[in-house]
Amino acid sequence: MIRRMEPFKNRVGPDAIQQISAAVSRAWPAEGVAFAADDFRRAALAGLDALELKARVVHVADTLAAHLPPFERAIPILLATLGEPADPEAPDAAHDGGGLRGFAAWPLLRYVARHGIDDPSRALPALGEMTGRMSAEFAVRPFLLTHPEIAWQAVDGWSTHADVHRRRLASEGTRPRLPWGVRLTPSVADPTRGLQVIERLVDDPQLYVRRSVANHLNDVSKDHPDRALTVAERWSAGVSPDRAWVVRHALRTRLKAADPRALTIIGRPPADVAVEGLTADGAVARGDKLPFAFDLHNRQQTPAPLRVDYLLHRVLKSGKRSAKAYSVGDMTLAPGERRAVARSHDFRRVSTRTLYPGTHRIEIRVNGVAGDGFDFELT
Repeated sequence: MIRRMEPFKNRVGPDAIQQISAAVSRAWPAEGVAFAADDFRRAALAGLDALELKARVVHVADTLAAHLPPFERAIPILLATLGEPADPEAPDAAHDGGGLRGFAAWPLLRYVARHGIDDPSRALPALGEMTGRMSAEFAVRPFLLTHPEIAWQAVDGWSTHADVHRRRLASEGTRPRLPWGVRLTPSVADPTRGLQVIERLVDDPQLYVRRSVANHLNDVSKDHPDRALTVAERWSAGVSPDRAWVVRHALRTRLKAADPRALTIIGRPPADVAVEGLTADGAVARGDKLPFAFDLHNRQQTPAPLRVDYLLHRVLKSGKRSAKAYSVGDMTLAPGERRAVARSHDFRRVSTRTLYPGTHRIEIRVNGVAGDGFDFELT
C-alpha cells in the first residue's frame, strides 16, 4: 500500500494555529482585555485550506496582528511564547512542546517583518531572539532593504554572538540570492558588507554556520566570480579540513561551470588523463536509465587528482540543446593507472523538468576539460 505524504503546507495548519493560540493566551498580560483566542482561531482557519505554505504564513501573521495590541506592546507577548532554541545539528527536529518553535513560530517572524518594519530598534532584537526557534533569514531581509545601516549593525552584532543561531542568521539572512527570500539587490550589486560578515564566520565551530558561509559565497560567485574566487584562494591558504569543505562547497557553481581557477583552488588543475573505451546504448526511453562506461588513463608520471563529471546536452522544446553537469566523483589515479568507471543517467519523469525526444549527447569531463562523448536517442 502506497502512503501519500502529507502536503508540506499543512505544517502551518490547524495544529500550528492551536499552538499559537495557546502560547499567546499563556503569555497574555493578566491586566486589561483578554486575548480573543477563539476569534483568532476562527479567523486564522478561515480560507486556510486554499492557501499554499507561504500564503498561510502571511494569513496567520496578519490574523495575529489583528488580535494583538500595538507592536511595541505585542513584542514582549510574542517573545514570551517562544520555546527552547532548536538543536543546531537538527534544527527541524520535532520537540515536546512547551512553547513555540519550528513552523508554528514562522507566523511570528512574518508578523515582525511586516508590522515592525517602521520600528527596527524593537523588531531586529526580536528577530535575533526568535531565530533560534525558526530561522529569521527571510524576516530580516526587508529591514536590510528599508533600514540598511540599522540592520547591518544588528547583523554585525549577531556575527560575533555566543548564540549559534544568531551567527548563522548573520550569514544566511544577508545572502544576496537566498532561495525563497526577497533578493538583496544592493548586495547583488556590491557584496562587500556580506563578505565582511562571513570573513568572521568561516571558521565557526558549528557546521550549521559554516554551511551558510559557503552558501553565501556561492551566491556571490554568481554575480562576482572573480571576487568570490579571490576570497576562496585566500581562505585556502594553510587550510584546515573544515575550511577546505567550506571552500569547495562555496565554489560549486564555478566548479559546475568548469572554471579553471576554481578547479585549481580545490587542487584539480589540468591533467594528462584520457577518456578511453567509452560504451553506451544508442537509445533510451523516457522513464528508463541509460548506462554508460569508460576508462580513465593517467598518462602522467605523477599522481593525478581528478574531478570527474559528465555534461548532458539535452534537447529543449525549441529543438536546441542545453548542457547540464552531473558529478561522477573525485578520485586520484596513480602514474600510468587505468580505472574503469560505470554510471547511468536516470530519465524518469519529474515535475520540474520536461523531457523531449530527440538526439541528446553525453560528454565526459575531467578537471573541467570535456573529452570523449556519445550521441543517443531519447524516445
